[in-house]
Amino acid sequence: PRLPAIRAAGAGAAGDAAESHRKDCVMDAETKKLVMAGISKDRFCSSLTADSLEILISSMAYYVFNQGETVVNEGGQGTAFYVVQTGSLEVSAARKVINTLGAGDAFGAIALVYDCPRTATVRAKSASGIWGVDGATFRNVLKERSKQRYVETRQFLDTIALFDGLSAQQKDLVGQLAIVEEVFDKGCCVISEGETTTAMYCVRRGELGVIVGGMRDRSGRVTGGKRIATLRSGDCFGERAALYGEARSSTVV
Repeated sequence: PRLPAIRAAGAGAAGDAAESHRKDCVMDAETKKLVMAGISKDRFCSSLTADSLEILISSMAYYVFNQGETVVNEGGQGTAFYVVQTGSLEVSAARKVINTLGAGDAFGAIALVYDCPRTATVRAKSASGIWGVDGATFRNVLKERSKQRYVETRQFLDTIALFDGLSAQQKDLVGQLAIVEEVFDKGCCVISEGETTTAMYCVRRGELGVIVGGMRDRSGRVTGGKRIATLRSGDCFGERAALYGEARSSTVV
């Protein structure tokens, strides 16, 4: 689970470019299967029910981008969550290419969930077709799923030493308003050294390694660096960066 650091996007921030690229298109059964799988693989959406996925699918619009055109801009205001149907898109942050997206890949959730500026730029490497759902619908679906899992989340908060000083009422509010679950596969990067801070994390299950000096490749995997700590269930990290607006001081995998 991740505790959001609430942050306004900023007056006048430019939104996603997708709306001017919208095209009329009916999602066929094969495409629906691809898009649904893409949503389910996203770290914010892996616990969504079939009904929740259907709400997102039924609310999606189709967008077309030519080679070189930008879908979202780093620092801009996020307005939608996307899944790629065709083509290839390049992801860059701080003018450095960090990933490539293809059919079935989803992107755009972070800015919507944490109400923060876009953390990366996504640009079409080739002519691309993508499906997008507006941010309000996306957030509402995740919010409803969090409500369904409230009891489990509230019990988890009681196991975290960092929150021992909070009253039961305060923990109730954290469980209701601030917890969003993210799921990561083995070897995937949770946060990267030097990146912009959006939230703090608490480990519910599994084991994570804290690394300094590593390099993140285009697939999102981290190589090299020195492992300085191991995190397990009940451990928290990222709270200082979230409180003081600092850049991440280490990578967590």
